[in-house]
Amino acid sequence: MKLLENTMSLVSDAVNQYMDTQLCRTNIYYGHRLGRFENGKSRPVVKKFISIDRKIAVMKMNRQLKQAKIYPSEHITPLNQDVFNCVRLKKRDNVEAAWSRDRKIFHKKRDGSVHRVLYRQYDEWLNLPWLKKYNALTELST
Repeated sequence: MKLLENTMSLVSDAVNQYMDTQLCRTNIYYGHRLGRFENGKSRPVVKKFISIDRKIAVMKMNRQLKQAKIYPSEHITPLNQDVFNCVRLKKRDNVEAAWSRDRKIFHKKRDGSVHRVLYRQYDEWLNLPWLKKYNALTELST
């Protein structure tokens, strides 16, 4: 017999170990795991928060949650995912970090300045050439 797991409590208990404020089960609208169950494998958990403020608080705790092997991320559109990958990978010498929050893409340059990627800049990022290292990987996979 397969036991149902309470993913809401599972996530809130794990997150509460690292957050300054407490995340209650009532802060989560719903939650479930992705994929089929397989022994010895963990599956991602999808959560929808009642409040955007709670979601942002959890997303801001990203570094602390990584210690517990919890990797919060948000769903972004395929176009935004492509642009995000371009920002992250095409200018590695100039971009130190890239992230998305509330469907917006940001990047931190090596000089410490933080910039938001505007929609009108998407074509510019998408049309940048890939680094030679990534071109070789792309050619091998095709």
